[in-house]
Amino acid sequence: MRRLAAVALAAAVCATAFVSAASATLFLLFKPTAATTGGLVSMRLGGTPATFTAADRVRPFKKPVRVYLVGEDVAATVRTRFDPRLRFVGELAPDRNGHGVLTFQLPPLDSGTYVAAVWCPGCALYSRGRTFFVLSLSDSSRYRDLMVLTVTMPNAAERCPVSRPNMRPGGFTMYGNGFLSTRVLVDGGLLTRRERDGTLFTKLGWLPRKGFAGTLTVRGERLDAPASPMQVLGVHWGYSSSGRG
Repeated sequence: MRRLAAVALAAAVCATAFVSAASATLFLLFKPTAATTGGLVSMRLGGTPATFTAADRVRPFKKPVRVYLVGEDVAATVRTRFDPRLRFVGELAPDRNGHGVLTFQLPPLDSGTYVAAVWCPGCALYSRGRTFFVLSLSDSSRYRDLMVLTVTMPNAAERCPVSRPNMRPGGFTMYGNGFLSTRVLVDGGLLTRRERDGTLFTKLGWLPRKGFAGTLTVRGERLDAPASPMQVLGVHWGYSSSGRG
């Protein structure tokens, strides 16, 4: 019985150490740590050299993790990757050595401080089934200052913030969160038609990822001047006005 208990204890300690090791590598460092909407930001996995680039990756690559930004003030209350307060910024695939970097264009976000969150299906085996993590900050961590991104939203009346493509499936320029995306121009602009009453009209095609299920909610607001809320005239499923095709 003692030997069995010792073996079980050793296995538990080993498993705990392995989980801790897996969790320890799952933190992301920002560079730079302050940016304006539209600027380029890089995030690298802990342990990845500061000068590391995508060209330095060593195959084979591991399963990618999906990376999000979330306001530091609400991060502790986020429990799922479907939380609307998350902003998807891209996928990061660690290489054979566990190194990885993701560079993205900062989407329009309210001014404030943000931390990273990840959806990591491959982590479930070592984290009691958990796959979603908000990367918490430790006051004692020497990397704390590199794990927070300070975002500044420019004055929209002077320089309108735009959402540039963050996905290029099949060569198309798309913007989305990995589950739902829409076609956008390279410069992030949106072509619209001005109606007789002065309102602007446009038609967006939304492309869901295979297996996506849920309710599509569309909302919008004008950033550079006071305006009434955006109105959604209709939503159709398919490629024609009837929703078929």
